Amino acid sequence: MTVVETKREATADHIPIPESPAPEPSKPKVPTTTRLAGLARWLGAGAVAASGLLYLLQGIEHIDEALRNWIYLGLMAVMVGGGVVCRLSLKDAKSARLFFALAVAVIPVQFAQLGGMIHELLATGGTLSWFDFSGVTMANTVLVGGVSLLLLGPVAYAGFSVLARGEALRLTTAFSALNGLLLIPARDSSLGAAMLVGMVLASLFFERRYFAAKSSPVVFRTIEGVGIRSLFLLPLAIAAVRFGLHVDALWGYCALAGLVGLALVNSRVWIQQDSIVEGTLIIGSAMIGLSWIVFAFDAIWTMDGSVAFFYLFVLAPVALFLLYAAEKSKTLAPLYRGASTLLMGAVAFLLLKDNLGLANAGLMMLIGGPLAAWGLFRKHREPFLGGLVITAIGFCAVIVTIAGHITVNAWLLFAGLGVVLVLVSSMIERHGKNTLRLASGAWQGLREWK
Repeated sequence: MTVVETKREATADHIPIPESPAPEPSKPKVPTTTRLAGLARWLGAGAVAASGLLYLLQGIEHIDEALRNWIYLGLMAVMVGGGVVCRLSLKDAKSARLFFALAVAVIPVQFAQLGGMIHELLATGGTLSWFDFSGVTMANTVLVGGVSLLLLGPVAYAGFSVLARGEALRLTTAFSALNGLLLIPARDSSLGAAMLVGMVLASLFFERRYFAAKSSPVVFRTIEGVGIRSLFLLPLAIAAVRFGLHVDALWGYCALAGLVGLALVNSRVWIQQDSIVEGTLIIGSAMIGLSWIVFAFDAIWTMDGSVAFFYLFVLAPVALFLLYAAEKSKTLAPLYRGASTLLMGAVAFLLLKDNLGLANAGLMMLIGGPLAAWGLFRKHREPFLGGLVITAIGFCAVIVTIAGHITVNAWLLFAGLGVVLVLVSSMIERHGKNTLRLASGAWQGLREWK
């Protein structure tokens, strides 16, 4: 063996051999039975939700009216019984929690039905006999109301004890108060509108000061907490749709579509797959936008006034909502922001076309300025550039409008223009390079925005 070969072997012995990367640990595979059980739970909850919706919209026409007043009280008892059976006999805690949550969710439906009975009894002069228990009568309303009130406390407390044990008493009290507002026999009146506003304020109070506060219990940030927060929005959703249907049937359906769309837009709370979330976000945004446009056209189409201001009322809220939807999207956010900016631009164009005056020009600047400020604050290109363009056009419109009311001799105008150009040339000579460098840096930074 030669000296060279010996050196090669010695060198080869000291060459470090790279270790192969350790295989990544595979995620544990979810059993098929577990997936099927989860699917069955979701389908069951969806079926109960669809049943409540049809019930409130009076879609179950073949059920006798006397039975209709009692059926959801029975369903409430069945849900509680199902939760007890699943927990004690089947040892299934997940289904037990779902049963108790559905039992609590049925409470607003029953109270909406009871409120409807009270409204029909007082508003339409129902039977006031204390011995007639068929249909909407005084006796039947008192009986149904008494049983509903007796069940409300225990069922709500049992459900909230399962979902948030330490907060059950407080949640039951607040939930009972919200549902009690559904019993007020006011519909398309100032009292009905005041009740709806009161429910909105109460729901916001609970959400901001109790559920979402930093000092709130940790349970409200779990999946059970999300369910509790959704339960507290049910009475408000029922009251809003009911008020809309009594004021105008089309408005009621627009409110219903808007509420469903809002739930779809916030589907990331319940769904983790990004592709599904993006799909529900598109559908929900379309539902909210179309329901608002239909409502706006039906509400003010016959009113006299500027066409541009009409479209401002119609399109501006949709544009603002698209900015909100963009914050919810991980992949299509630029598309939502671009659509919002285009809608704002369309409103600005309509204002400019309608009347080139100080009022419309100022309104254009009020549209473009906040839009650009929002884009600058959030570092988003589309609203920032679109807002700057709208603001600049509005500013130019102001200058043109002012200049149109000033009579200036041509020689004076050209003299002033010459002075301005000379001053501009001096500024370019002195600060031009720094300005170009700053502009180039600002543009590079803008290109890095989302």
